[in-house]
Amino acid sequence: MRRGILQSLALKSIVLLNAMLICVLSTVALINIREDKKAILSNSEQVCRRLASTILTALENPMLAGNQDLIQQQFNSYRQLEGITGVYLLDHQGVIRRSTDLELIDKPDSSVHVRRALQGEKNFGIETIPHKNQAVFTKAIPIENRQECYLCHGREQKVLGVLRVSLDWAPTLAQVRFFIRQNLAVAAASISIIGVLSLIFLFKGIIAPIKMLENGLQQAAQGNLAHKVNIKRSDEIGALAAMFNKMTGELSLLIAREQDRTKKLERLNKELVEEKNKAQNYLDIAGVILIVLDRDGRVERINKKGREVLESSECEIIGKDWIDNFIPQAARETAHEAFQDIIAGKVFLREEAENGIMTKRGEEKTILWHNALLKNEQGEIVGTLSSVEDITVEKKINEQLQKKMEEFERFNKFVVGREIKMRELKEKISKLEQNPGVNK
Repeated sequence: MRRGILQSLALKSIVLLNAMLICVLSTVALINIREDKKAILSNSEQVCRRLASTILTALENPMLAGNQDLIQQQFNSYRQLEGITGVYLLDHQGVIRRSTDLELIDKPDSSVHVRRALQGEKNFGIETIPHKNQAVFTKAIPIENRQECYLCHGREQKVLGVLRVSLDWAPTLAQVRFFIRQNLAVAAASISIIGVLSLIFLFKGIIAPIKMLENGLQQAAQGNLAHKVNIKRSDEIGALAAMFNKMTGELSLLIAREQDRTKKLERLNKELVEEKNKAQNYLDIAGVILIVLDRDGRVERINKKGREVLESSECEIIGKDWIDNFIPQAARETAHEAFQDIIAGKVFLREEAENGIMTKRGEEKTILWHNALLKNEQGEIVGTLSSVEDITVEKKINEQLQKKMEEFERFNKFVVGREIKMRELKEKISKLEQNPGVNK
């Protein structure tokens, strides 16, 4: 176990070290590129500064003496110097007065470096000459007003002009690009070597074993639980392989047990279905309607007689709310309240009751209920079982019989009254016959 932990730590350390080395090499390469570029820019700035100082020193006496021809001769000589793109002398308004390029004399220079130099700031940078489309390194130095210049220029003007020196940036840019390519090549080579070594280690130490584990998982997924992963190592991968082999062995036992249990369940389910069908046959044979409602008032079971009375198929009845679908509209609200009270145990269920039901065609029939509560093992009410008799025809016959009886009673009263009146009339006639002189 200890050896496995050490190997695991070594693996993690190697991976982490490779990542750190790649980051360090990349960072070093970027730093070297930045420092090389900074050094080259600094070197160019120093060259320009020294060159500008030399030019200013050489121009100082001719400018004080006002010898314009000598000044222009010096500018013409600067054209022969290698690496110098241009030297420009500008007045305080930014107009070029002397230049190595004669075409630019008396033309304004609106570059950023010149504008900043006219404000008294020494500055340098890389820019592109528009008319030559050439990248140059420019150093712009303000020419400050000194006491010896007061006679010609007065005291008010602080900056008399600008000396602008431009060096060809192409050689320097080539040097910068060379250093960049060199640093990137070194970094890429180092990263490639480290990457190849890491890939070799990862493939042999991690990828190949993981592929074996993946193949084992595929075999297990296809049902081949007898397949074993042959990885004998003391690290986490070896432990994972051992756990996989143990898991597949235990799964084989569990599956065998589950198959036995499934067979038993299938047999029990088959017996249950047969018993259910047998019970349904008994219900269908009964000559009365048999209905089972759950605690929400939905129909769980109904026999053939019930389906015939409701004129509906089983799928049109099972699962439906009995009251909302088969009780007349006027009695539904009261029926709902009564059913909920019965399920809640607030009132006792009447063993016998009479009410109306609606058939599929909307015909109302009168039925007589015989009810019983269904309870679970805890004694909780879970529904009702009812046997129902369709007494619609019987009730109509009784109503007709009652009507006939009432008619007979009225007729009987009429006949009896007539008989009584006839008897009284006969008695009067008899008296008259016995006493003939009474009316005289």
